[in-house]
Amino acid sequence: MTGPPFERYPVASATIRGNADTVGNSSKPLVAVKNAMDGPRQRAADAVDGTLDGAIAGPTDPAQRDALTTAKGADVCSGAIELYADYVDIFNYAVDDLNERWAAAKERDFDVPMGGSAEEHDGDVAEAKGKYAQELRVEFGKAEKALDDGAGDVARVLNAGPDDGAVLLANYGASTAIVIAMNKIFSGGPITLADIEKEYQVEDDPDGLVNIPGVGTVTASEAWMLGNLGILALLDMKDIKEDAFSTADDRFTPEDQNDNHNDAFRHAYWNALMTRRFGEDWTEDYTNAHEGIPGNNSLREAMDLYNNGVGRRIASENPDASDEEIANLIEEAVRNGDMVVIGPDGHLVWSNTIEEGGETADSDNLPNPPQDGNPDNDPDSNADPDSHNEHGSGS
Repeated sequence: MTGPPFERYPVASATIRGNADTVGNSSKPLVAVKNAMDGPRQRAADAVDGTLDGAIAGPTDPAQRDALTTAKGADVCSGAIELYADYVDIFNYAVDDLNERWAAAKERDFDVPMGGSAEEHDGDVAEAKGKYAQELRVEFGKAEKALDDGAGDVARVLNAGPDDGAVLLANYGASTAIVIAMNKIFSGGPITLADIEKEYQVEDDPDGLVNIPGVGTVTASEAWMLGNLGILALLDMKDIKEDAFSTADDRFTPEDQNDNHNDAFRHAYWNALMTRRFGEDWTEDYTNAHEGIPGNNSLREAMDLYNNGVGRRIASENPDASDEEIANLIEEAVRNGDMVVIGPDGHLVWSNTIEEGGETADSDNLPNPPQDGNPDNDPDSNADPDSHNEHGSGS
């Protein structure tokens, strides 16, 4: 390992994303063929009745199935390459930060005070330089490992096949987007509310919503993750959800459970309890999948994702605390303004800038704030189909 200074990834992330676009575009002719076949088939079905109608409209031609499977595979492959570009960006952020710290330390003579002879001072600087270089090499090694782990994530997506690969891609992609957003905290000062609104977003679940008897309506990605849990773990999930709701109602005004302090506490405590039971990584993947509701209001999504992260962090930093102690820490975070709620003007505000029970906006009645590439945000396309109070096993 050479450095500091350290070298960025040898291929620009923009080049990697260009390759992703090329792969993604390769699926368009296949989709066009499928659509071209669908039209005549449906018109033929509309022209007849009874059994023949079903025989014409029902089955999918094997060639169509193969085309759709290939197209979906190309889309997943494109997304996987895009995901790796995200990991490269994260690696480069780390390298830039290490190099900036190294340059700043050199300017300060590695904080060695003046004193003694020039020869003694130079010797002390050389010793401090060697120690600091080793510290940074350790951190660079962690960044390299994170990039290798990212490559492993991409390999899992590619090896999973089109359907399971799309689910994994949605989970991994949401996590990397939030890591990139969190980089602002370390490289550019405290993250802003505008940053949270823009960056704390996940893609809509590509397979939409499903209904699980006894559980309720969940995203397809949630259903996939829940399906891999045993019955005892599912019972724990149910208890955790109920505990999150009841504890939130005990500590904050329960009349309205959306977009306010009660909501902020509930999401953070829900994440904290799941982190203690299932681990931080699984909880992050699951709660990201939970927010992939098609048409989910972006303000609510940003609020929930940010507050989810606060809850996971509190649980991870206090592994020996009781559930009540965790709840106390989360309540303190809400009251100290470490979380966000939706203000009456239809934007996120820090949770200590509005009194408990004070006026907050109902995100169901607000258009999404403008996002890149969609400045108008047609309100008709932004309805949240499920209240979080009703939404499946989540919070």
